[in-house]
Amino acid sequence: METSKMSVTHDHEFIKQTKDKKYDSQKGSISFDRSCQVYVGNLSSDVTEEQIVDLFKDFNPLHVKKCQHGMKCFAFVDFSSVKTQQQAISNCHGMKFSGRSVIVKPSVKLNGSKSPDDTSSSVDMPILEKAPVLDCNGSNDGFRKLLPKTQKTKKACYAVPLEMRGFLLVNLLKDCFQDLNWLAFISRRSGDAGLLITDTVPNSPFFWAVYLTEEMHLNMLKLFRSLAEAESKQPLLQQKDVKSGTRCLAKCNLGDGDAWNRCWVMEVIEELALVFFVDFGRSATVLASSLRALENKTFWTVPPLTQPFMLQDGVFHSENIVGSILKGKLNGRSHSESHILEFIMNAEE
Repeated sequence: METSKMSVTHDHEFIKQTKDKKYDSQKGSISFDRSCQVYVGNLSSDVTEEQIVDLFKDFNPLHVKKCQHGMKCFAFVDFSSVKTQQQAISNCHGMKFSGRSVIVKPSVKLNGSKSPDDTSSSVDMPILEKAPVLDCNGSNDGFRKLLPKTQKTKKACYAVPLEMRGFLLVNLLKDCFQDLNWLAFISRRSGDAGLLITDTVPNSPFFWAVYLTEEMHLNMLKLFRSLAEAESKQPLLQQKDVKSGTRCLAKCNLGDGDAWNRCWVMEVIEELALVFFVDFGRSATVLASSLRALENKTFWTVPPLTQPFMLQDGVFHSENIVGSILKGKLNGRSHSESHILEFIMNAEE
């Protein structure tokens, strides 16, 4: 991974804004308050740190660090206050930057840890069972943002997201499950299907979903119950033990709250870890010190609950449909990656 660093120094303005920051004598650098930091995602790989500074110039960024993980490019930007951070998020999230809509959000939640005496779990089946059922005919608000079938659009080609690519999923399966059969198994599915959406890639046809069957329902119950019983007993990992390829437990934002779920560490950047939630098909940046150990093999006997799909027609413009159920038909493997199945939504009745 190529990582470049740059301290943004706006002469006296920088000195004024950083005079109260802590200085780390061991690293020889200023330590910024992570609660004032944002994560900037979906960046073009050729964008420079100077250009990122210019993007946030109205909010006086203190420090910018661009990171490259394979074909995925992102950055961390520090600001002088939480108020400034929130203004930057409100004004820059979704903005077109080097031809892409950038993602701007807080880099990590610092106050989301559960107290030691709280043994209750938010990981349970009702979160998934309460998802609304859709006929895929545009009746749901989130689905109104799908391209209407009556609208003629030019057929576009879309790059497969990094998290869906075969080479990355092979590494995940090796590190977490020591078994590659899952990829071949999911690619053989066909016919009518009900898909519970766990994540979407905005402005693209790609999405992650649970292929709903009775067996899958039992696997979900088994897994979430075991995690709920064990999460408070799993020790926090030491910083030195968090490495690329580590399988562990982290909090995943499910929309109506955080829940502990299985994850795989993709990359470690100083005290932060980029993790991939294997049962939801989404990645997140968390504090490495917030991760819990999950090495017991019993937690990894159930294969990933979710798998990648792509719409045969149309794209997703919103994340509002996460947690909804799509009804339709699987129409074979995609041309780009054989483990990604094409999905045809039911026509309007």
